[in-house]
Amino acid sequence: MILVLSGTSVGRKVADALSRKYKVLVSTKTEYGKKLINENKNLKAVYGELDRESLKSLILENNIKVIVDATHPFATIISKIAFSVSKELNVDYIRYLEEEEKVSYENAIYVEGHSQAKEKCYDFDNIFLTIGTKNLAVYKDLIDSKNVFVRVLPTVESIKVCEDLNILPKNIIAMQGPFSKELNYILFKETEAQVVVTKESNLFEKVEAAKRLGIHLIIVKRPKEVGRKKVSSIDELMRVIKDAE
Repeated sequence: MILVLSGTSVGRKVADALSRKYKVLVSTKTEYGKKLINENKNLKAVYGELDRESLKSLILENNIKVIVDATHPFATIISKIAFSVSKELNVDYIRYLEEEEKVSYENAIYVEGHSQAKEKCYDFDNIFLTIGTKNLAVYKDLIDSKNVFVRVLPTVESIKVCEDLNILPKNIIAMQGPFSKELNYILFKETEAQVVVTKESNLFEKVEAAKRLGIHLIIVKRPKEVGRKKVSSIDELMRVIKDAE
């Protein structure tokens, strides 16, 4: 059986493709993520935050032979745990990560982390954050002093994070992606955003929307990846798994 670590629409795509040929178990962090999985006779899903021991148990209990890590490129903790456990249990580890082209846009600024992104934002009054909730607290001072809009998942947990940071309901956009360039354009335009902060993932649609409006884009660079087997397409993934059989 193959274990797919999923956290985005990419993970769901990977799991669905693999299930056409293999038995697949998908692990998501949240119950909401599990509900988005289209289970079938070859595809089952579980949810819950994994640490080292719970991941080992999941692998051993389900006779996992291959781990496909299709988590978000910024989900570094689970990736490091999965790579380490795979070596300990002698299970193949494959990192699935679709290529992200560097954008060509004069108003795009790449930064090393969220603290640096926050500092860049002080030059603007209307700010649009598309970074999720995990690092939202880094921007607390900005939220308190500027007009900050946040786009987050439509879950109780996400809204609770926003409420704890005193983000007003009118500044919370709770939506499930992916987002087209047209929808991004409408959201950025209606909020009169002067700058959009995003992670280096699914950039094209945001860049195109920002270009139309002539607004700035602050991009938090991807962290370095662990492991050696990295693939960026379904075809490549299928070949690597076949070679490992």
